Amino acid sequence: MTTDTTPVEGEIVDEHPTTTLAPRPEAPPPVSTSLFGTDNPVETIRRAAEVAAALKDVIDQRGLSKNFGGDRDHVFIEGWQLLGAMVGIYAETVKTEKVTDENGEWAEPVWHLERQERPSKFKDGETYTADVKVVDKPGKGGWKAWVEMRRAVDGVKVGAAEMECRWSERNWGDRDSFQVLSMAQTRGASKGYRIPLGFVMTLAGYSATPAEEMDGIEPRATRRNISSKAKTPAETGYRCPACGAGVEDRRKTAQARQPVWACSNDRCTAGSKKKDGEGNWPWGSYKMDPAEAFGSTPGDNPDPVTRLHTLVAQNITDGDLEYAETLILEAANEVEGLMWPDPTISQATATALYLRAKHLRARDLAAEDSSPYA
Repeated sequence: MTTDTTPVEGEIVDEHPTTTLAPRPEAPPPVSTSLFGTDNPVETIRRAAEVAAALKDVIDQRGLSKNFGGDRDHVFIEGWQLLGAMVGIYAETVKTEKVTDENGEWAEPVWHLERQERPSKFKDGETYTADVKVVDKPGKGGWKAWVEMRRAVDGVKVGAAEMECRWSERNWGDRDSFQVLSMAQTRGASKGYRIPLGFVMTLAGYSATPAEEMDGIEPRATRRNISSKAKTPAETGYRCPACGAGVEDRRKTAQARQPVWACSNDRCTAGSKKKDGEGNWPWGSYKMDPAEAFGSTPGDNPDPVTRLHTLVAQNITDGDLEYAETLILEAANEVEGLMWPDPTISQATATALYLRAKHLRARDLAAEDSSPYA
């Protein structure tokens, strides 16, 4: 047998090729389901309180709220939009449609302008002329809007609302169709913001009901001069030097021999003795100058730990100081990075701990009620 030794051209190939694997992409960090970037309840309350404080400054300065006769002002859509921007959510109108009246009819109102003489709102006995809309045929039905609330970071829906505006409502009988449609969308947006964020507006001292839902309600005459009323603890920002509770500013309303600053906590006993001899009144001061009455500015809170213990004991644990300290310690342990006791805590953190202690107390009471030995 003859062996063929003719050279053959070829290419040397590695018998064991090496394949470079692409690096596995890192998993994206988990996104908190909370609008405040944390799932910790105490931290959520603290951050919500900080947002509420900043929000209140802008609403008050820009006049974005109105009082309709209740204890709290109602905030307009611009204030709700600001709150949404602060926590990263926005309103999106997803659908609009006409709504008919009780007879199934829909029609725009028919009106004409008429020159009329009207009484002046500013000077008694004087009049002025103006073009006034006179409705010839009232509108029938109106508009409805569906609005969804979404997180700006990922578009996840966090709320939804549907609202209407009809020509049969007060103040809307002579409006054009586009105006009624616009108001339906505005009401839907404000209602949508209220669902996930109403508690923040309440923390800021306002009603959780948007002003647009109060359309047609006239403010009471007794509420026109708000400055004649005592300012609430939320408005003053001062704290009782004895128990840490909010203090009312009564400098414009106090009668003779009444304190001009008064602690709002009925259980506070740091004031003068009662005439009947049964305990003391809550703390109060007769000094008009707050620097003299408190020796500090709003928000200053010497020894906040002791005051927090005292406030929880007076309002939550029925005077049991040891139990109050236990609840606050448990609440503080839930706050990441907080070493308790911390005498440098902010007012927002103290408020969050107080509210969490209140929740823990409710938990303990519920456990006692469900116990077979209760």
